[in-house]
Amino acid sequence: MIVFRTMNPVGSNSPKDLSDNASTFDEVCTSPLPWAENRVGRKILTLVGQQFEIDEAIRGIGYSRIGDYDSGPLTISLPNQVFSKDGEFWIAKPTLELPYTTVENWAIDEAFFNPIGDAMLRQELAAPPGSSLVRFIPSGPGALSRTLQEKIREIIGPGDYSSQAEAESAVVSDPSKFFLNNPTAFTLTVGAGGQFSTILAALEAAVRMRPTYTNGAGMCKVHLLPGFVVREQVLILSGHDLGWIRITSADASVLIDPDYVTTYLSVADDSIPAFGADNGSVLPVLGCQFHYASNLTAKDGVAVMGGSKSALMPSCGIDNCRRGFLIFYKSEGHCYPRGLTQGGDGTGAGTAVGARFRNCRLRGLHVAYGSDAALGRSDFSQSQGDVGVYIIWNSRADLYQSNASYAINGTAFLCRDGSNLNCRESNGSHSKRAFHALHDARINARSRITGPTMIWIGDGAMYCSEYGVLSSGNSHVEASELNASFCTGSAGISASDTSTISFIDGVAQSCTNRGVWSQNGAIISAVRANVSGSKIGLEAFGGPGGISAEDVIAIGCSVAGALAYKGGKIDVSAGNLSGCARGIEPRDGGEISARGANISGCTDRACSAIDGGRANVQEANLQNAGSRAITCRGGDVVATGANCTGAVNWAVEVEDGGIVKFVGGIPGAAPFNVPINTVSSKGIIFHQEP
Repeated sequence: MIVFRTMNPVGSNSPKDLSDNASTFDEVCTSPLPWAENRVGRKILTLVGQQFEIDEAIRGIGYSRIGDYDSGPLTISLPNQVFSKDGEFWIAKPTLELPYTTVENWAIDEAFFNPIGDAMLRQELAAPPGSSLVRFIPSGPGALSRTLQEKIREIIGPGDYSSQAEAESAVVSDPSKFFLNNPTAFTLTVGAGGQFSTILAALEAAVRMRPTYTNGAGMCKVHLLPGFVVREQVLILSGHDLGWIRITSADASVLIDPDYVTTYLSVADDSIPAFGADNGSVLPVLGCQFHYASNLTAKDGVAVMGGSKSALMPSCGIDNCRRGFLIFYKSEGHCYPRGLTQGGDGTGAGTAVGARFRNCRLRGLHVAYGSDAALGRSDFSQSQGDVGVYIIWNSRADLYQSNASYAINGTAFLCRDGSNLNCRESNGSHSKRAFHALHDARINARSRITGPTMIWIGDGAMYCSEYGVLSSGNSHVEASELNASFCTGSAGISASDTSTISFIDGVAQSCTNRGVWSQNGAIISAVRANVSGSKIGLEAFGGPGGISAEDVIAIGCSVAGALAYKGGKIDVSAGNLSGCARGIEPRDGGEISARGANISGCTDRACSAIDGGRANVQEANLQNAGSRAITCRGGDVVATGANCTGAVNWAVEVEDGGIVKFVGGIPGAAPFNVPINTVSSKGIIFHQEP
């Protein structure tokens, strides 16, 4: 064939160019070669070349299996179709004209096909289901064979799904999956319309999708939807830390059904809580309030033991429990409203409150055996057992500005056996005992009489049926500025057995029996205290302790302003004990110092020293006694410079060998019952007019 190749531009009508075009068209249609060259020298695909390109594109898509040769006949219509024969895969040769149907005679058909070796296997392994074709078995006894796909799908990562929500949904819907390197905090919902029907199921899913650390990221949450009722028991016993999860609720308080709280955390400790942890475990943070319907049928609230921990958000806890919050055996519990460090007196926290375990049938809080409770502004009020807050066996508790009032059957705050309790500016009122430190214990119950903290102090230690404050067994209570008025039992403030109490600037007015009572070597500092209106303002029994009450106010006590006996000692120097039945009365070896005190207007005797009692009323005001200003019956009174004017009967009376040093004293119109400066069987009065 003659080719001219004039190279004329496109659109030429030259016969030579038309001849070349016809020649090129014939070559494209009939040539066995893949390429032809047109009249301007450009290579173009022939039909053979075009078919080759199409076949290669189809092959690029991947192999398509159409069956086994021996189950034929098979029709091959596409160049990427393969079939199996005796364990090998075969594909049509590029020269085979398709479609082609096998003749079921391999001796004939084999010539038209090529084996593809492991290409089919490699394709299937590379496809998404490919991991299901590979099996493995771990080492060791009892190992089971599984597919690689089963193993790999247990763990997903951030790049496995198109969105974070889809990845989380995959884990939520399949309990066998874990989300590795989850970059984001999440919230799981529990209840009607939520992702889970129980808290336990949500916690289990949360553990499988725990986020990695991200600076500034928030906590993960398990959120209880409206109307959810807890019908399960959350016990973490395996040493796991779930403190990165917070349980929250749409409802103000979530009901717990006690019929589902059936497993003891510790039978030996009678602990059967709704939420419990042991063996170094950490409970999820309680970020909402729970309650039992009645404390008569309730189980315990929260219990941690064996080095475990529990944290609560402010205004959260469990009401109406049998026992509220149990922290045993070197465990920890904590809840603090933010802002307590600011503004002084906790005013930076506003009116925010801490944990709440109110109206418990037995105890609101029990901390024992080296455990720690940090629960500022918490509410354990209305506990109906023997103790509201119980801190024992070398434990520690910070209950700053907390409330355990109305423990009507027991002690609001009891700390004992080497433990320490800070319940400064707290409320233990309307209980049998408000504050009791026992057996080498220490309590800080320092309070305020007025000021912004009164919202937390409430009635302090007032209206208790036994004691406002009791310190016994070599213990100490700091109770300065505390109000223990209107206590109807033994005393507002009482210390015994070499214990101590600081009651500086405190108030114990109108107590049925004693305002302040020291027994058996105990020491009480009641400087500037006010015990007015009590039956006995100050009483000290047994030495060598006593009461230091300089500048005390003990007005109008119905029996005595100050009474000391059996070696007890009281110092009321410069105090005001006016208007009492008996102002001061040391007896049976007791001692009272009332130098410069105001003991005027007593309805019976201003100063009585009886049976070895010793009184010092130097420069004191003993005016207007309803009977005798000074009576000394077998005792010893130093009354130098005392003013005894206005006594109805005697200014100074001695009996049974009493001794009164009244030098410089002012008797007024009332006489002495014996001649002055003269020894008699009744005693002696030393006197020299000023």
